[in-house]
Amino acid sequence: PAMLPFQEMVSQDFVEEVGTDGMATQANGTGPFKLVEWRKGDSIIMERYDDYYGGAP
Repeated sequence: PAMLPFQEMVSQDFVEEVGTDGMATQANGTGPFKLVEWRKGDSIIMERYDDYYGGAP
């Protein structure tokens, strides 16, 4: 239970494509925003994902 907050839901295809090491550096998600740019230790830029199933954010 202590590790539960660190779990994420990803597709099997994604894991098979990038491997477990790639999961730390490749974007994959299900939310209303998509990753545009990531500068490790500096910044991230995200934008609205208009096709999000839950409606526009």
